[in-house]
Amino acid sequence: MLKIAIEEANLNDLPAMSRLRAEDWGSANEWEPRVTAYMIHQQTPPYGLEPRTVLVAVDTEENEVIGMAAGHLSNRFGCQGEIHWLDVDSKHRGKRVGEQLVRGLFSWFSQQGAHKVCVTVTPTNDAARTLYARFAAEPMGTHWLIFPDVSSLQVSA
Repeated sequence: MLKIAIEEANLNDLPAMSRLRAEDWGSANEWEPRVTAYMIHQQTPPYGLEPRTVLVAVDTEENEVIGMAAGHLSNRFGCQGEIHWLDVDSKHRGKRVGEQLVRGLFSWFSQQGAHKVCVTVTPTNDAARTLYARFAAEPMGTHWLIFPDVSSLQVSA
């Protein structure tokens, strides 16, 4: 059984996080400067506010980063927080890694007093939409989902 620890990311995790981002789009070489800029606060997404967090999911038996998630405070669509990225290694999808990362982000958002959170999701990304639906995400338009209050969410089976 997969044993995972959710930890705050550090700059040593950049190669693994860039590889994860590149699994679905671009290359790790393209992603590394973008992830770095986000982590060191040199790049702020539209409507993005401070603070922000980047988390990694580590397979504790292999000591390998197998997932990453990033989020920041935001005022987009009247939300208080926004999930910026969520990626899970393709070999570990379907093993609830994403769920643990989302729980970590929601805990962080709650600690910041950010209860209403949004995320953009491609309409054809059924896996992400299914994951977020388990956390009671509500659609807002074609590409956006809203979590009305992440502090009170219970994941459904």
